[in-house]
Amino acid sequence: PIQMKTLVRNGLPDREYRIYTPAGYNRRTQSKILIFFHGYGGSSAQMFWNEMRAEADEFNYIIVAPNGLGNSWTFPGSANNGVGTDGTVTTCDTTKSGWLCQDGCTCTNRCNWTQCLDDDFQFVVDLINDLDNYICVDSSHIYASGISNGGMMTWSLGMDDRTAPLLAGLGPMIGQGSYDWYRGKAVDRDLPVIGFYGNFDTVVPPGDYSEFFVEDQEDGGWYWLTAHRLHTIWAGDHECPLGAEGLAPANIYDPYDTFSNMTCLTHCDDSIPYSVDCRSDEGHEIQTSYYHAMFEFFELHLVENLKAHHSTIKDQTIAFQ
Repeated sequence: PIQMKTLVRNGLPDREYRIYTPAGYNRRTQSKILIFFHGYGGSSAQMFWNEMRAEADEFNYIIVAPNGLGNSWTFPGSANNGVGTDGTVTTCDTTKSGWLCQDGCTCTNRCNWTQCLDDDFQFVVDLINDLDNYICVDSSHIYASGISNGGMMTWSLGMDDRTAPLLAGLGPMIGQGSYDWYRGKAVDRDLPVIGFYGNFDTVVPPGDYSEFFVEDQEDGGWYWLTAHRLHTIWAGDHECPLGAEGLAPANIYDPYDTFSNMTCLTHCDDSIPYSVDCRSDEGHEIQTSYYHAMFEFFELHLVENLKAHHSTIKDQTIAFQ
């Protein structure tokens, strides 16, 4: 069943979100949670496609889908008039036409395109705290995913000091984040990420393996970090060995030999990697296979699976001595 909830916040905007509980949900047992962020102009109602519900049922995850204000999510670089980390405008081309000044924003150029009414990172913290009122939450297994603008928000949650400690893994889809706003993993422990991108995406192009940032080819003038740049630095944050700069990751990730319509690469040489870059020959759209691959990745990183994995590696090492 799907429930609609309203989070009442004193002095801050009230926010809405939906909860889907899987077929195997037991209210007496702590459950894994996936917080899923819709794309720009979308809503939480769009997050419960039959394929998503089927995957949630198979892997027994509760899906929490919040609504963005102005149907958008605000992250560093999306609503600050394009100002980058050095104080200059770096996230978009101000000479081009077309303004997307969103609710609550004071716009001095065309670079603001998400809402300025609320701090979405604080909202996610408040949302997670609110869930205990309705469902039995396993606080050590809360994950985040999203599409397009929601994928950008997902990446940014892992870089924010308030939200990163609350999450066990990330699954961004067809969205990277504004150029010049990469801040690295904001938690002193592993935070695995698997990302999904379309090779022919012209809205938020993932870029190739030699680029550090890329401009979209549809509206023009928006600068995004490339998927390769993000995944490479994330792999380095997890002490995975990095190859020569500008080269594709050396290792293929396909744990069950089932990926027939996408290629997933990683710098990490372990069979349970911490940063995986998946590409398919699509545009700015989602393949249903992304959901299954994402849940599989999260399951590989469950504490009990990691313990068994590393125990096997230790036993193999002893056998070779």
